[in-house]
Amino acid sequence: MFLKKFIFFIIGINFIFPSALAEDMSFAFKENITLFYKVKRNNEEVGYYKMAFSQEQQKQIVSIEAEVIVKWLGVAFYRFEHQAREEWKDGKLILLDATTNDNGKDREVKATQIENKIQLIYNEKDPQYLDETLIPSSLWNINLVNQDSILDTVRGKIRKIKVINHGAENLLIGSHKIETNHYELTGEFNRNIWYDHNKNIVKVLAYFKDGSLIEIERQFIS
Repeated sequence: MFLKKFIFFIIGINFIFPSALAEDMSFAFKENITLFYKVKRNNEEVGYYKMAFSQEQQKQIVSIEAEVIVKWLGVAFYRFEHQAREEWKDGKLILLDATTNDNGKDREVKATQIENKIQLIYNEKDPQYLDETLIPSSLWNINLVNQDSILDTVRGKIRKIKVINHGAENLLIGSHKIETNHYELTGEFNRNIWYDHNKNIVKVLAYFKDGSLIEIERQFIS
């Protein structure tokens, strides 16, 4: 059970909009920047998560990489490796190519904009055609707080969500005090997410039924 929940974490109506960030939720190009995150389970570091943003021919490119190794008594019993590329234009997803090694099981999710739909293919199965406004579960795009569903980029499924705004919170990450807005996703995709004023992820947190606490926390250069 933990492994299934852990995979689901790494890669969701009544909306209450934040005072600080609701002023402008429109899609905007992110500057060329790479964000690094530490992945922890029960406060023990087990891996990393990385997102690189760039621009290419009027497109926003997002490259994502994650690796997690969970050990028991010093022996690795679970490995998760994930790579993804997203391409965005005019605020809409036009391409997603995600591959995952899920402890030895290969998973592939491909999504392409075709006319006014997103064609989704998981592990070369028959395609599905979805709403073009769908947002992937990589979580970097803060506009997900306006959605009632999200695209799981590991298993190629649509997850129903509700979003709660917990308002402004100050986080202490290492020696850095950061002003954030805290959102909680519930439903079929449970996360707590903190975004800074640049709409970048600072922290992601989730609790699971086995009692595990999983955190993804931004790393800063002091």
